[in-house]
This record gives sequence, structure tokens and C-alpha cells, in this order.
Amino acid sequence: MSNSDRLTGPDFLDSVADQNDAQGLPVNAAEFRQRAADWRADEQRIEELEAYVARLERQLRTADDQARVLDEIKRTLQAANDSTASATAAS
Repeated sequence: MSNSDRLTGPDFLDSVADQNDAQGLPVNAAEFRQRAADWRADEQRIEELEAYVARLERQLRTADDQARVLDEIKRTLQAANDSTASATAAS
């Protein structure tokens, strides 16, 4: 069997479970199957968390963009207010 055909991860554990079943070792087989199921659940949870982090990163970028726009509006309004105050004081 070449390395590219070799089972890895939870598939490997399922294969070991099948071998244990074939050898009449159901307790061992059940343990390997449980570990394979746990591994798959962990992989699923990792994918969910990665998607959640990506969503938070997008929201953070959006919030940063909104903060920049609000800062620009604030500066513009402050400049307009200062200009109006100067014009009023000069009259």
C-alpha cells in the first residue's frame, strides 16, 4: 500500500475497529469506533469554530470601516462648526 492509499485519522481507527471485530475483540473495536466518532466530532467542531472566527473577522472589518466613516463625519462636522463659529465671531 502506498502512502497515498494509506488510511489516516478516523478512517484508520474505523479500519482498526473492523480488524478487532474480525479477531473477536468487540470491546476493543467499540473503543476504536468511539475514538473515530470523537475525532469526526472534533473535526466538525473545528470547522464550525473556523467559520465563526471568519464571520467575526468580517464583522470586525465592517465595524472598523464604520468607525472610520463616523470619524470622518465627526471631523467634517467639527470643521463646519468651527468655520461657522469663526464667521459668527467675525461679524
